[in-house]
Amino acid sequence: MNKELVEKVRGNFDLNIYETKVWLALLTKGNANIANIHELSKVPRSRIYDVLKSLETKGFCVEKLGRPIKYMAVEPSLVIEKLKKRIESNAKEKTEILNKVAGSEEYKQLQSLYDSDLNLTEKVGTAIRGRANLLAHLANASKNATERVIIVSTPKGLDRKLSVLLPILANKVKRGVKVTVGIANSNAESLPEGLKEKLERANVKIKNLQAGARFCVVDNNILLITSPEDMGDDTALWLQSDFFASTLAGLLKK
Repeated sequence: MNKELVEKVRGNFDLNIYETKVWLALLTKGNANIANIHELSKVPRSRIYDVLKSLETKGFCVEKLGRPIKYMAVEPSLVIEKLKKRIESNAKEKTEILNKVAGSEEYKQLQSLYDSDLNLTEKVGTAIRGRANLLAHLANASKNATERVIIVSTPKGLDRKLSVLLPILANKVKRGVKVTVGIANSNAESLPEGLKEKLERANVKIKNLQAGARFCVVDNNILLITSPEDMGDDTALWLQSDFFASTLAGLLKK
Protein backbone atom coordinates (compact mmCIF):
# COMPACT_ATOMS: atom_id res chain seq x y z
CA MET A 1 0.00 0.00 0.00
CA ASN A 2 1.44 3.38 -1.08
CA LYS A 3 2.69 5.11 2.09
CA GLU A 4 2.47 8.60 0.58
CA LEU A 5 -1.16 8.03 -0.46
CA VAL A 6 -1.98 6.67 2.99
CA GLU A 7 -0.62 9.81 4.67
CA LYS A 8 -2.39 12.18 2.29
CA VAL A 9 -5.74 10.41 2.65
CA ARG A 10 -5.32 10.25 6.41
CA GLY A 11 -4.75 13.98 6.64
CA ASN A 12 -7.30 15.12 4.06
CA PHE A 13 -10.14 12.97 5.38
CA ASP A 14 -9.29 13.22 9.09
CA LEU A 15 -8.99 9.45 9.59
CA ASN A 16 -6.66 7.45 11.80
CA ILE A 17 -4.09 5.13 10.25
CA TYR A 18 -6.21 1.96 10.53
CA GLU A 19 -9.31 3.66 9.11
CA THR A 20 -7.27 4.96 6.20
CA LYS A 21 -5.79 1.58 5.32
CA VAL A 22 -9.11 -0.24 5.59
CA TRP A 23 -10.92 2.33 3.41
CA LEU A 24 -8.18 2.16 0.78
CA ALA A 25 -8.44 -1.64 0.84
CA LEU A 26 -12.18 -1.42 0.26
CA LEU A 27 -11.69 1.07 -2.58
CA THR A 28 -9.19 -1.32 -4.16
CA LYS A 29 -11.34 -4.43 -3.77
CA GLY A 30 -14.78 -2.93 -4.36
CA ASN A 31 -16.34 -5.08 -1.67
CA ALA A 32 -14.59 -7.42 0.71
CA ASN A 33 -14.93 -9.61 3.77
CA ILE A 34 -12.81 -9.43 6.92
CA ALA A 35 -10.16 -11.79 5.54
CA ASN A 36 -9.80 -9.80 2.30
CA ILE A 37 -9.51 -6.52 4.17
CA HIS A 38 -6.91 -7.94 6.55
CA GLU A 39 -4.84 -9.23 3.66
CA LEU A 40 -4.91 -5.94 1.73
CA SER A 41 -4.62 -3.46 4.59
CA LYS A 42 -2.34 -5.38 6.99
CA VAL A 43 -4.49 -4.03 9.82
CA PRO A 44 -4.65 -6.53 12.73
CA ARG A 45 -7.66 -8.80 12.20
CA SER A 46 -8.85 -8.23 15.76
CA ARG A 47 -9.24 -4.51 15.03
CA ILE A 48 -10.87 -4.63 11.61
CA TYR A 49 -14.47 -5.02 12.76
CA ASP A 50 -14.27 -1.97 15.04
CA VAL A 51 -12.58 0.04 12.29
CA LEU A 52 -15.30 -0.90 9.79
CA LYS A 53 -18.02 0.17 12.19
CA SER A 54 -16.25 3.49 12.68
CA LEU A 55 -15.95 4.02 8.91
CA GLU A 56 -19.59 3.08 8.44
CA THR A 57 -20.67 5.64 11.05
CA LYS A 58 -18.57 8.31 9.32
CA GLY A 59 -20.02 7.46 5.90
CA PHE A 60 -16.97 5.86 4.29
CA CYS A 61 -18.39 2.35 3.79
CA VAL A 62 -21.58 0.32 4.02
CA GLU A 63 -22.30 -3.25 5.10
CA LYS A 64 -23.74 -5.50 2.41
CA LEU A 65 -26.64 -7.81 3.29
CA GLY A 66 -26.04 -11.54 3.31
CA ARG A 67 -23.45 -14.02 4.47
CA PRO A 68 -20.52 -13.92 4.74
CA ILE A 69 -20.59 -10.32 5.89
CA LYS A 70 -18.97 -7.99 3.37
CA TYR A 71 -18.36 -4.28 3.27
CA MET A 72 -18.31 -1.93 0.31
CA ALA A 73 -16.51 1.42 0.02
CA VAL A 74 -18.55 4.57 -0.54
CA GLU A 75 -17.45 6.50 -3.63
CA PRO A 76 -14.90 9.23 -2.70
CA SER A 77 -16.94 12.03 -4.34
CA LEU A 78 -19.93 11.12 -2.15
CA VAL A 79 -17.73 11.01 0.93
CA ILE A 80 -16.43 14.50 0.17
CA GLU A 81 -19.96 15.89 -0.22
CA LYS A 82 -21.01 14.32 3.09
CA LEU A 83 -17.97 15.76 4.85
CA LYS A 84 -18.60 19.21 3.39
CA LYS A 85 -22.21 19.17 4.60
CA ARG A 86 -21.13 17.96 8.03
CA ILE A 87 -18.51 20.72 8.33
CA GLU A 88 -21.00 23.37 7.15
CA SER A 89 -23.57 22.12 9.65
CA ASN A 90 -21.04 22.12 12.51
CA ALA A 91 -19.81 25.59 11.54
CA LYS A 92 -23.37 26.93 11.46
CA GLU A 93 -24.11 25.40 14.84
CA LYS A 94 -20.96 26.84 16.39
CA THR A 95 -21.65 30.26 14.84
CA GLU A 96 -25.12 30.27 16.40
CA ILE A 97 -23.61 29.36 19.77
CA LEU A 98 -21.04 32.19 19.50
CA ASN A 99 -23.76 34.67 18.50
CA LYS A 100 -25.70 33.70 21.63
CA VAL A 101 -22.57 34.03 23.76
CA ALA A 102 -21.88 37.51 22.34
CA GLY A 103 -25.18 38.74 23.74
CA SER A 104 -24.97 36.98 27.09
CA GLU A 105 -24.29 38.34 30.55
CA GLU A 106 -21.12 36.23 30.73
CA TYR A 107 -19.74 37.97 27.62
CA LYS A 108 -20.41 41.38 29.17
CA GLN A 109 -18.42 40.30 32.22
CA LEU A 110 -15.52 39.15 30.02
CA GLN A 111 -15.52 42.45 28.12
CA SER A 112 -15.63 44.35 31.40
CA LEU A 113 -12.57 42.45 32.66
CA TYR A 114 -10.70 43.27 29.44
CA ASP A 115 -11.69 46.96 29.47
CA SER A 116 -10.70 47.38 33.12
CA ASP A 117 -7.11 46.37 32.31
CA LEU A 118 -6.90 48.00 28.87
CA ASN A 119 -4.97 51.11 29.89
CA LEU A 120 -2.27 49.08 31.63
CA THR A 121 -1.72 46.66 28.77
CA GLU A 122 -1.56 49.45 26.18
CA LYS A 123 1.16 51.25 28.11
CA VAL A 124 3.27 48.11 28.41
CA GLY A 125 3.15 47.32 24.70
CA THR A 126 2.58 44.11 22.77
CA ALA A 127 4.86 42.09 20.51
CA ILE A 128 3.13 40.86 17.34
CA ARG A 129 4.48 38.10 15.12
CA GLY A 130 3.13 37.16 11.71
CA ARG A 131 1.49 39.24 8.99
CA ALA A 132 -1.98 37.85 9.64
CA ASN A 133 -1.81 38.84 13.33
CA LEU A 134 -0.36 42.23 12.44
CA LEU A 135 -3.18 42.94 9.99
CA ALA A 136 -5.79 41.81 12.51
CA HIS A 137 -4.46 44.26 15.12
CA LEU A 138 -4.24 47.07 12.60
CA ALA A 139 -7.71 46.42 11.21
CA ASN A 140 -9.22 46.45 14.70
CA ALA A 141 -7.45 49.69 15.62
CA SER A 142 -8.43 51.34 12.32
CA LYS A 143 -12.10 50.46 12.84
CA ASN A 144 -12.00 52.33 16.15
CA ALA A 145 -10.01 55.35 14.87
CA THR A 146 -11.59 58.75 15.50
CA GLU A 147 -8.91 61.22 14.32
CA ARG A 148 -6.32 59.80 11.95
CA VAL A 149 -4.79 56.68 10.45
CA ILE A 150 -1.33 56.69 8.86
CA ILE A 151 0.17 53.68 7.12
CA VAL A 152 3.75 53.80 5.82
CA SER A 153 5.29 50.88 3.94
CA THR A 154 6.94 49.85 0.70
CA PRO A 155 4.77 49.63 -2.44
CA LYS A 156 4.65 45.85 -2.05
CA GLY A 157 3.81 46.12 1.63
CA LEU A 158 1.08 48.69 0.99
CA ASP A 159 -0.49 46.46 -1.63
CA ARG A 160 -0.59 43.60 0.87
CA LYS A 161 -1.99 45.66 3.75
CA LEU A 162 -4.48 47.71 1.75
CA SER A 163 -6.01 44.62 0.15
CA VAL A 164 -7.48 44.09 3.63
CA LEU A 165 -7.60 47.60 5.10
CA LEU A 166 -8.76 49.83 2.23
CA PRO A 167 -12.53 49.25 2.73
CA ILE A 168 -12.11 50.12 6.42
CA LEU A 169 -10.05 53.22 5.63
CA ALA A 170 -12.49 54.40 2.95
CA ASN A 171 -15.30 54.16 5.49
CA LYS A 172 -13.25 56.13 8.00
CA VAL A 173 -12.60 58.92 5.47
CA LYS A 174 -16.37 59.26 5.01
CA ARG A 175 -16.69 59.66 8.78
CA GLY A 176 -14.16 62.48 8.86
CA VAL A 177 -11.05 60.56 9.91
CA LYS A 178 -7.85 61.77 8.21
CA VAL A 179 -6.24 58.82 6.40
CA THR A 180 -2.76 59.02 4.88
CA VAL A 181 -0.69 56.42 3.08
CA GLY A 182 3.07 56.94 3.01
CA ILE A 183 5.30 55.27 0.40
CA ALA A 184 8.69 54.41 1.88
CA ASN A 185 11.69 55.30 -0.30
CA SER A 186 9.51 55.65 -3.40
CA ASN A 187 6.58 57.49 -4.96
CA ALA A 188 3.01 56.92 -6.10
CA GLU A 189 4.10 55.79 -9.56
CA SER A 190 5.71 52.71 -8.03
CA LEU A 191 2.45 51.47 -6.51
CA PRO A 192 0.99 48.27 -8.01
CA GLU A 193 -1.35 48.83 -10.94
CA GLY A 194 -4.69 50.27 -9.91
CA LEU A 195 -3.82 50.91 -6.26
CA LYS A 196 -3.17 54.64 -6.68
CA GLU A 197 -6.54 55.09 -8.38
CA LYS A 198 -8.32 53.17 -5.60
CA LEU A 199 -6.70 55.37 -2.95
CA GLU A 200 -7.66 58.53 -4.83
CA ARG A 201 -11.26 57.38 -5.22
CA ALA A 202 -11.38 56.74 -1.47
CA ASN A 203 -9.95 60.25 -0.82
CA VAL A 204 -6.93 58.76 0.94
CA LYS A 205 -3.92 61.09 0.90
CA ILE A 206 -0.72 59.71 -0.66
CA LYS A 207 2.67 60.94 0.58
CA ASN A 208 6.24 60.06 -0.34
CA LEU A 209 8.67 59.36 2.51
CA GLN A 210 12.42 59.29 1.92
CA ALA A 211 13.06 56.67 4.57
CA GLY A 212 12.89 52.89 4.73
CA ALA A 213 10.82 52.67 7.91
CA ARG A 214 7.46 50.90 7.97
CA PHE A 215 5.02 52.06 10.63
CA CYS A 216 1.39 52.83 11.34
CA VAL A 217 -0.13 55.49 13.55
CA VAL A 218 -3.73 55.43 14.70
CA ASP A 219 -5.29 58.40 16.48
CA ASN A 220 -1.80 59.70 17.29
CA ASN A 221 -1.45 57.37 20.27
CA ILE A 222 -1.07 53.82 18.94
CA LEU A 223 2.12 53.09 17.05
CA LEU A 224 2.94 49.98 15.06
CA ILE A 225 6.58 49.48 14.06
CA THR A 226 7.35 46.61 11.69
CA SER A 227 10.55 44.73 10.92
CA PRO A 228 12.38 45.01 7.56
CA GLU A 229 10.32 43.57 4.73
CA ASP A 230 13.12 41.32 3.47
CA MET A 231 12.72 39.14 6.58
CA GLY A 232 9.88 37.36 4.78
CA ASP A 233 7.39 37.71 7.65
CA ASP A 234 6.52 40.62 9.90
CA THR A 235 7.31 41.17 13.54
CA ALA A 236 6.01 44.30 15.21
CA LEU A 237 5.69 46.25 18.43
CA TRP A 238 2.33 47.71 19.32
CA LEU A 239 2.48 50.37 22.04
CA GLN A 240 0.97 53.56 23.37
CA SER A 241 3.08 56.70 23.05
CA ASP A 242 1.70 60.11 22.12
CA PHE A 243 5.22 61.46 21.67
CA PHE A 244 6.50 58.84 19.20
CA ALA A 245 3.21 58.71 17.34
CA SER A 246 3.21 62.50 16.88
CA THR A 247 6.87 62.49 15.83
CA LEU A 248 6.33 59.87 13.14
CA ALA A 249 3.13 61.52 11.95
CA GLY A 250 5.13 64.70 11.54
CA LEU A 251 7.42 63.04 9.01
CA LEU A 252 4.62 63.05 6.47
CA LYS A 253 3.97 66.76 6.88
CA LYS A 254 7.39 67.70 5.50
